[in-house]
Amino acid sequence: MNKNQRPSNEQENLNKVRATTPPPMNSQPPNPLEQPKKKRFSFPKRKRLTKAEKRERRRLRKESAGAYAANTLSGFIKATVYIGLIVIISVVLAGFLLAVLNDFLSLTKEDVDIPIYISQDCDLVSFSENLRDAGIIRFPVIFRMFATARMDEGAVLSTGEFILSPSMNYNSIVSAVIPRGPRRQEISVTIPEGRSVHDIIDIFTEAGFGTRERFEYVINYHPFPHEFLQNIPEDHERIFRLEGYLFPDTFRFFENANEETIIHRLLTEFDNRVATNRVILDAIDNFNTLTGLSFNLDDVINLASVIQSEALHAVDFAVIGGVFVNRLRVGMRLQSDATTVYMIRHLEGARREPTVADLNNDHSPFSTYNRDGLPAGPINNPSMLAINSALSPRDTRGRSLADAGFTRYIFFITGRYGQGLFALNVAGHEANIRMVQEERDLPPGTGDVNDIIDSDYLN
Repeated sequence: MNKNQRPSNEQENLNKVRATTPPPMNSQPPNPLEQPKKKRFSFPKRKRLTKAEKRERRRLRKESAGAYAANTLSGFIKATVYIGLIVIISVVLAGFLLAVLNDFLSLTKEDVDIPIYISQDCDLVSFSENLRDAGIIRFPVIFRMFATARMDEGAVLSTGEFILSPSMNYNSIVSAVIPRGPRRQEISVTIPEGRSVHDIIDIFTEAGFGTRERFEYVINYHPFPHEFLQNIPEDHERIFRLEGYLFPDTFRFFENANEETIIHRLLTEFDNRVATNRVILDAIDNFNTLTGLSFNLDDVINLASVIQSEALHAVDFAVIGGVFVNRLRVGMRLQSDATTVYMIRHLEGARREPTVADLNNDHSPFSTYNRDGLPAGPINNPSMLAINSALSPRDTRGRSLADAGFTRYIFFITGRYGQGLFALNVAGHEANIRMVQEERDLPPGTGDVNDIIDSDYLN
């Protein structure tokens, strides 16, 4: 058909139909506002379980539920324990800190006086432990930390007896026993063996320590804590209560040490070397068993002091001890000039040769010519050699009295050179006297052994 040819009516109708007929759906363009349709999900058909499978499933469910409950309970217990431990630790720590604070500041502690002695060799560790043992403080380590920080460089503990109290705080205690300032000078003092209390007081006062009056008061009346002092008899005839117990040795004291500190130190040395010495205590028991005597420690020191004054050479100590023990066993008097010289020194202020009247003084508690047994008390402070000689007397051959016979020697005299001359009987004793008289050109008939005994013990 040509372009200019008009379509037929049939053709026109067909075109109208086509124009009014909607296009197929798949041919329509997509609408951007229209939501896409979702596919419908269909569950798969459940498989029917067998009885065995059902039982297994129930079992697994029970186990799972039990495990969950157990885990829940375990977690609860752990949390409870953890919280409990935190609470307990907090309470304990709080209680400890309160206790330390109370100890440090002494907030609620009782007010009671407690004597504490600080010796020359006492250090801060020993001192803090002594405070704890006495109930003054509770925490010695913390006290030492504070005291160390509080002390000046080079400062040391003061020595002597201090009255402290639990009501004192740490700072008050440190201030009382640790002086501020540089370290003090020390002075060495030697107490020779066999010196009396009078001599020892002279030694200390000449070294610049204390006064004689105060020393005498402290020696006779101060309540020292040593246990052995309780066994010293309360005898008014004694001149000095502590005679015999001031142990001879070399000591070092701070330059301003007082009388109590010095005497305490000497008593402590005696306590350590003699009074608590198990060997000495056992020897006293053995001595009483062998001799039939009833000596205590005070009797031993008393006898040892007489031996110390009479013996001039170490080899004679035990033999002279044997003579005195033999005399005590048979009821003879000791007849020692040294005991009378001790009384003369006290009354007159100096030693001298005793006269016959002095020796026979019925009123003197130290006259062993007119007094049975031992003198009223020790006459000096004896050495360990003298103490051991009193407990282990010997004969001239070195045998113990139990082996040699207790009554072998009951006489002795001191020779020209201080050696002991011993006799079994009066005849032998008189022969020794004549020999010594000839050596010294003394007139015959001078008298008993003790009238011509060597005078070295007077020095």
